[in-house]
Amino acid sequence: MRKLVPAMVSMAINIAIQLSGYQNSTLAALLWALTAILTIWWLLTHEKVKQYRKRFAETHPSAFLGLAGMAGGLLGALLLALGLIVVWETQPKMEAVQFPTGEYITKKWGTSGNDAVLILDTRELYRAAEEYRLMLVVLPFDPTVDSRTDNRIDKTGLFNINQEETKLQVTMSSATLVRLVPSGTLQFFGLIVPNIFDPTSFHSVQDAISRGARVIADPMSTVLVNRHHNRD
Repeated sequence: MRKLVPAMVSMAINIAIQLSGYQNSTLAALLWALTAILTIWWLLTHEKVKQYRKRFAETHPSAFLGLAGMAGGLLGALLLALGLIVVWETQPKMEAVQFPTGEYITKKWGTSGNDAVLILDTRELYRAAEEYRLMLVVLPFDPTVDSRTDNRIDKTGLFNINQEETKLQVTMSSATLVRLVPSGTLQFFGLIVPNIFDPTSFHSVQDAISRGARVIADPMSTVLVNRHHNRD
């Protein structure tokens, strides 16, 4: 009976975690798998079970082989299901998450010197802080070109999502400043991306979207630029 204690403890821990309200499918699956494996180990090593299994194999060999095959198949299916759950849970599933967008989270935007700044209210986004990051893309607005496909952009790296608000800031390139002289409209794109997203992998906002990003803010601002800002 002592060999059954680990399985019972594993099951008790899993039940306690579920009753506490903590939700983690991967952890639950691992604990249930551990419980099943420990229970099978107990069945295979318990003396009385071993004796019964031996007598059953001697008196009903065909049935014993069938049951053994079924047990092996169930164990294999359990391990396969566990692997699939782990893979599924560790992959960012942006399509399953609803993010607040637009004016609802856009607090402030504009320029400070040669820097473009976008401040987002990230209280509702903070729940996804482990799986996702934020980025800022800016470019001068050109009415003859779709801003999402325009590849003349400045962009940041990845920002962690803060609990209250998150400030995204990027230094505008000389090429961007030239296009804004003496005044122009700067287009901002706040992106939310999986935490494994490579910020160097895209050349336009649409390209970023095709790689898993989502636009959550896209305000515009009129910018006055002094000509001396054009110099490197």
